[in-house]
Amino acid sequence: MMSPTPSRRSLLVALSILGVAIALPASALPSNGRAAGDLFVAEGGSDGNPGTREAPFRTIAKAAAAARPGMTVHVAPGVYPGGFKTTADGVTYRSDVPWGARIEPPPGGADIAWENRGASVVIDGFEVSGAMFRIGLYTTGSDSVVQNARVHDLGTFLNGRGGAGIYGDGYYGGMNITLRNNEVFRIGPPNTKSRLVHGLYHSTTGLIANNLAHNNAGAGIHLWHDARDLVIVNNTLFQNHIGAWIGANEHYRHQGPADRITFANNIVYDNRGYGIVEGGETGTNNRYMTNLVFGNGTDIRLQNGLTATGTITADPGFLRYAPDGGGDYRPGPGSPAIGAGTVAVAPPSDLSGGPQDAAVDIGAFAHRGAPVGATAPALPKRPSSG
Repeated sequence: MMSPTPSRRSLLVALSILGVAIALPASALPSNGRAAGDLFVAEGGSDGNPGTREAPFRTIAKAAAAARPGMTVHVAPGVYPGGFKTTADGVTYRSDVPWGARIEPPPGGADIAWENRGASVVIDGFEVSGAMFRIGLYTTGSDSVVQNARVHDLGTFLNGRGGAGIYGDGYYGGMNITLRNNEVFRIGPPNTKSRLVHGLYHSTTGLIANNLAHNNAGAGIHLWHDARDLVIVNNTLFQNHIGAWIGANEHYRHQGPADRITFANNIVYDNRGYGIVEGGETGTNNRYMTNLVFGNGTDIRLQNGLTATGTITADPGFLRYAPDGGGDYRPGPGSPAIGAGTVAVAPPSDLSGGPQDAAVDIGAFAHRGAPVGATAPALPKRPSSG
């Protein structure tokens, strides 16, 4: 595997995202800052082609084998086989139409739809589904980003095995992994509760922001293994078994608790078990502030004598709440979520790509934003990386 640490010749270009830096290998960029020789993939292409716009590849796997740092792999709308691995550092993989490029199981099946081990990789705008997948989008490269994805209806047959819709993992030593602006739903066996199968799973340092996670067999957001130093902000979590599980154990490399976790501006509503719960090893420096937590089996259970601050315990007042998905999850008129968030850690835009007001709303959607995600037909705009 390629090392997740940029080479000695790399220049770290810091893009400040709530204090999280994305490292881009400058050696891969020409003097004008643009990557030369971008690659193209289309459903009507061929892996015998050179991967140009005029003669695209057929599979993402083929493009990944040809990709070099600084390149963007453009994927046209269509259906593409999963079960592949990407290893090159500094590559952006982009569905040119958000959710237009759909990854589904190959004929022989696959455990993971997409496994990324490259550092400073961005996976942007893909849709992933397939009952036989155990994990949808898996990334372990340092400074990698999974954004604007729609991952759903996978892990249906898992029994006693772990799985996730999107997984930012520290097993291979990766750190500073970002999961943002995604919708993840119906992960795991339906009509069950699970300790092992989750919507968004994170086990290292980084950022989880502006995600919509609902109707998952386990937790909407689950931290474990080496999770620590994470900002979890402006997510909306409903109808999961657990809204958010915060903890660490069964360590890979970092022998310590889930500590220095900032959990702010989240809506945690109508989850069957706990809303927010700490378990396993947790630290004393975790902060839970300005969250709306209501209608869960148990709203909040924290450890080490911690208490949440600024918590709102009231119905979020969505424009149209549909517990199975398909609603409009923006705060409606008079919602207690409007303007009630903390600005200090808020992302600059919401899940729809629209800007937050100066007074930040709680949840993944600002009340002025466009409906998106489970509320299709609107498609998300790509937020700036800053």
